Amino acid sequence: MNKMKADNLIKIMPRRCTEGKVFKDSISSGISCADVVRFSTSRFGEVDVSKDKIINFSSGLPGFPYCRRYAIFDFEGETPFMWLQSADVPELSFVIIDPLLIKSDYHIDLKKKDVEELGGFDKEDLVVLVILTIPRNNPNGMTANLKAPLIINKAEMKGKQVVLEKEDYPVRYKVLQK
Repeated sequence: MNKMKADNLIKIMPRRCTEGKVFKDSISSGISCADVVRFSTSRFGEVDVSKDKIINFSSGLPGFPYCRRYAIFDFEGETPFMWLQSADVPELSFVIIDPLLIKSDYHIDLKKKDVEELGGFDKEDLVVLVILTIPRNNPNGMTANLKAPLIINKAEMKGKQVVLEKEDYPVRYKVLQK
């Protein structure tokens, strides 16, 4: 494992959003067409999303380098889950969650270059989310990828999935611990 100098890392302590969902009301209504991105999805059909709610992952996500534009949608009802929906590929979406809801002591160290790629940030603008895997016919086997969180600068609407080098978090953290 690479050892990095501490001055190249920035410690991030994610904070719980207590004001409801972080990206509430992504789907637009009553906004002029010039301010909206319209795209098709296999899950939600055709949607209009306010341009200022589209998150740009300039390098894509690992395995999906050409899918760079995403929107976050809430699940219906009272649930902590959200959808990260590609605006570029209709069939591509991920179930995501705030990692603090499943591991209350979760924290990360980001490299300065990753922070710069996100446009720098005020810690108030930083959102940390993780991708869930839910096995078909076995929701109790749900896992979260704590090793590679999604980091989003919501002021700039720039995102990056960062593979953590220092932390010993698993790629398949069992969400429903016994």
